[in-house]
Amino acid sequence: GGDSVEQSFTKLNGTAPGLALNLQKETVGAFEQVKVQSIAVRPASCSQTSALATAPLAFLWSVTEVGSGAVVPLSEVLKTTGSLTVPAYSLTPGKVYALACRLTILTLSTTAVRIVTVSSAVPQAVILGGDRTVPIANASLPGLSKSTCATGAMVIDASESRNRDFPKTDSRAVSGLHYAWSCSYRASAVQEGLSPCTGDSGGFYTVDGSRVTIDATRLPKEERIYMFAVVVSAKRYDCVATDSKPAACPVMFDAATATAAVQITATRDSVPLVSAKMYSRTTTEVSFSEDSNAPQTVYVAQASNSLVIVGEVCRTPGAPPFQSFRWQMGGSQVGTCLKKTDWCHADNLQTKLAIISPGLLEDRGVVCSAEKCTSSLSVKPNVFSGAGVFDIGFVVTTSFGASASASLRVRFNRAPRYGSFGVTPLTGVALLTPFTLTADAWQDQELPDLKLMYEFAVRAAGCASQACQTTLAARSLTPVVAVLLPPGNQ
Repeated sequence: GGDSVEQSFTKLNGTAPGLALNLQKETVGAFEQVKVQSIAVRPASCSQTSALATAPLAFLWSVTEVGSGAVVPLSEVLKTTGSLTVPAYSLTPGKVYALACRLTILTLSTTAVRIVTVSSAVPQAVILGGDRTVPIANASLPGLSKSTCATGAMVIDASESRNRDFPKTDSRAVSGLHYAWSCSYRASAVQEGLSPCTGDSGGFYTVDGSRVTIDATRLPKEERIYMFAVVVSAKRYDCVATDSKPAACPVMFDAATATAAVQITATRDSVPLVSAKMYSRTTTEVSFSEDSNAPQTVYVAQASNSLVIVGEVCRTPGAPPFQSFRWQMGGSQVGTCLKKTDWCHADNLQTKLAIISPGLLEDRGVVCSAEKCTSSLSVKPNVFSGAGVFDIGFVVTTSFGASASASLRVRFNRAPRYGSFGVTPLTGVALLTPFTLTADAWQDQELPDLKLMYEFAVRAAGCASQACQTTLAARSLTPVVAVLLPPGNQ
């Protein structure tokens, strides 16, 4: 007849392991990697030394097309790790895929699935050579048509534009594009607005796909500033991917396009033919000049990367020799070149150049071949502040005093700053407690009104490497997210 106490217990042994998947981006282009990270929690066990507490976790990944069930081939190494990286160009634009992970420990298993959508990428439009000056052909330029370099300098070349739905080394990245060219001009730098290149003003060039060739002998004799622009459209992916003649594939005119533009100044002076090419990793955007509303290509470079531009000038038979090769920069960060904060200070340059005046450097070690001379400008990372657009020009002067230049517009972008980051609550239960992550007041210094993208991740305590980083929320415009966290001091 003694008292009794009744207790209820929940049997935890034998339950399935916990598994959650964090997908870096839910919508990607074919040119992007797809990264997904698993967060695994072992089944509950009464003993820290039991088999469930010590047995290895086995992962098995699969990627299948939603609808058809077609399986995307993955290497055995990729399929059996705690995270999955699907290589670029493994997935097809216009398709939806299920990324599944099966986690097994001893005889227990569980599966988690995330969905990713692959969209067609916006094409990339690029015109090589930069804004430049060309001579109107006359008797004083006898070698203009006899030099391969000079002939090439009269070509406006957009052949490095590409359809990013295909790898850069794939011929379909170029054949899968459609080019629409336009030409307009100003009779002088002070003229407002542009006139179309029609009639006598438009018979001096021919269009052949990605290239426009200028015939210097047919240029109007008046000195003018010409604006050439190209709109690049992608052709339908399924046709380009399977057709042996992609040139006949239809163009997706309703999809996003890309534009590039270049300014060609025609002069009666016997000037050298100069060009410039960006070698740094950049993207491009189009701005419009305030005086004429003419399109202008701007290269957008990360301030944390080196700036590398190469300039070339053609050596034409019968032309006067070159006297100087100089680099100049216009913009808000010219400086005196005497302070270490100036971009043109010797400590910031990766090529040996002599300071002539603020923002003007001379290359006295130019390398020349029979056809051309080449110079390069290379500036170390984290030198440019990123304020505004810079005009960077390669200027060549002959012994007769005639000068010509090629220039590129460059905008430097720095990482967002001035923001804060918070987490609430500071403690909780793995895979149960929602943690709110807040990124507040972050700002792009160069474009304060630009909408920023936010991606949230977690690293194990004491690790500063991305190798031990787990994505918690895919990149999006949302600065506040609620997530579940894996176990441990994170």
